[in-house]
Amino acid sequence: MTYARLVAFKMLPKSISKILYFDLDMLVMSDGIDKFYEKDFGNHLAIVCEEISVELFGKIELVNCNVSRYFNAGIMLCNLDKIRKTSIDDRCI
Repeated sequence: MTYARLVAFKMLPKSISKILYFDLDMLVMSDGIDKFYEKDFGNHLAIVCEEISVELFGKIELVNCNVSRYFNAGIMLCNLDKIRKTSIDDRCI
């Protein structure tokens, strides 16, 4: 699904400089979403949820995949201008 997001981002008009992406199974329980959307990217491609240690996941498959950090790709504020400029989408695919 991560690759599908990258392809979908390429389909958006160049006039859209950033996008707030949510997976369909996410539920927003706060009225602060506009503040999240207005965050400054700095030099980053995206703003994601704070990292979650793998230990929190217990005995699921993620523990066996040699990662030490994880973020929830189901909630991302993506800097489309930077993604286009760096061609990171093409390089990932």
